[in-house]
Amino acid sequence: MKSYEAIFVFPPISTPDERKAQDKAVDTQIEKFKGKVLQRTEWGKRSLGYVVKRFREGLFVFVEFEMGPEGVNDLRKALEVNPDLLKYTVTVKDPKAGKVDPRRKVRKAPEETPAAVAAKS
Repeated sequence: MKSYEAIFVFPPISTPDERKAQDKAVDTQIEKFKGKVLQRTEWGKRSLGYVVKRFREGLFVFVEFEMGPEGVNDLRKALEVNPDLLKYTVTVKDPKAGKVDPRRKVRKAPEETPAAVAAKS
């Protein structure tokens, strides 16, 4: 199974009960295609870059999950017809993301000396 990351954007006018139902519906869709939700992070209300279905803002939810590659296309098709979603994106999680090569040298920022500050002025 591969690891995936998804961002879901829901309408900002959702009540807390509706939000729970939306989260459960997304989890059900992932599990329906033999996936497993690993982590869910609520990013809260954020403005959108353009109007989507008459909304300028949306409630963003970040989800990490595992699923076989054959189930991802079916999941995307199921999410396309979900009326509760404004937008979504599903990507393969980069296994190297967040890891630092221990052999890599850490660069230090050059220090500002009084002579350098005076030269700039």
